[in-house]
Amino acid sequence: MPWGSHAFSILAGMFYLRSDLRPVLIWIAVAAALNLLSLIITSGFNVPLNNNLATATDAQGLVDFAALRKDFEMPWLTGNIARALANTGALTALCWALVQHGRLGR
Repeated sequence: MPWGSHAFSILAGMFYLRSDLRPVLIWIAVAAALNLLSLIITSGFNVPLNNNLATATDAQGLVDFAALRKDFEMPWLTGNIARALANTGALTALCWALVQHGRLGR
C-alpha cells in the first residue's frame, strides 16, 4: 500500500508546529486524518473483498461468477467511492493549507 500521502502530510504538518502557523497546521491535520481514513477504508473493506475474490473456488472447481460478482461489486464500489471522497477531501484540505500559507506570507 502506498504510504506517501500519509507520511508527507504528517511531515508537512511538522513544519507548521509554531503557534503563528496554526491556520496552516489545522488544514494539514485535516488532510492527514482524511488520508488515514482512506487507508482504513482500503485495508478494512477493499483489500478483504479483493482477497475473497482472488481465492474464490468451489469444491468441484466451478465458480458461479455471476453470484460472486453480485456479492462483490456493490460493497467494493461503495468502499471505493468512500475512499475517493476521502482522498479528494485530503487534496482539497492540502490546497486550502497552501492558500493559508500564502496568506501568512503577505
